[in-house]
Amino acid sequence: MDQKSSKSEFGVGKPVRRKEDERFLKGRGEYVGDIRLDNMHEVAFVRSPVAHARLTRVDIPPEYRDAVFTWDDMIGVNPIVSAPPEKSYKRSQQPILATGKLRYVGELVAMCVARTRAEAEDIAEQIELDLDELPPLAAPQQLALEERRDAVVLAALPVEDPIGLRALLAQSHFLLARALEESGHAADASPHYAQARQIADSIKEEAKTDSIINRSDLAPIFAHKT
Repeated sequence: MDQKSSKSEFGVGKPVRRKEDERFLKGRGEYVGDIRLDNMHEVAFVRSPVAHARLTRVDIPPEYRDAVFTWDDMIGVNPIVSAPPEKSYKRSQQPILATGKLRYVGELVAMCVARTRAEAEDIAEQIELDLDELPPLAAPQQLALEERRDAVVLAALPVEDPIGLRALLAQSHFLLARALEESGHAADASPHYAQARQIADSIKEEAKTDSIINRSDLAPIFAHKT
């Protein structure tokens, strides 16, 4: 077969003759929902209703405890790992079911198992999620700052300079707010600006001196006009 005929028969955009239409048109198509096996169970998932939030609790009614599974039940199950070979990409992991934080609408939170699909969906409707909703993050830069702020919160242990730790927390709120504002999310930035100023003001009040506003980590916060 010469190059010309190869392109005409298999070139990009060449229509492909469908082979499956006959069985669909005659009612012989089979989908996942049509499969029936011995002792088979159905699964319905509880999903995140928001784009970004802290997941503080999954409330499962006692009568369904043996039928509902969360990440804490996934003992021995490894998270999904994204490890592309390109050096510019950051290796990341995602648990099969959400834990700690929700990062997109529809993220899987809990798995409900029952003998029928209807029963599994009924169980899923009984599960309640306790959430602390956070501003959506639409850019990688925002996510990086959010992760930095989380690291600061997790590192909130007794240290020799408690003012320095709180100042770092205020600075993290401030940087996140600035990134949100620069990316066109001014409304989402406002609560973080307010939180940064509230922490900075409390530091100033406890320090009982105006010189605190000259600290390099607090000066931009005091200078910012809300």
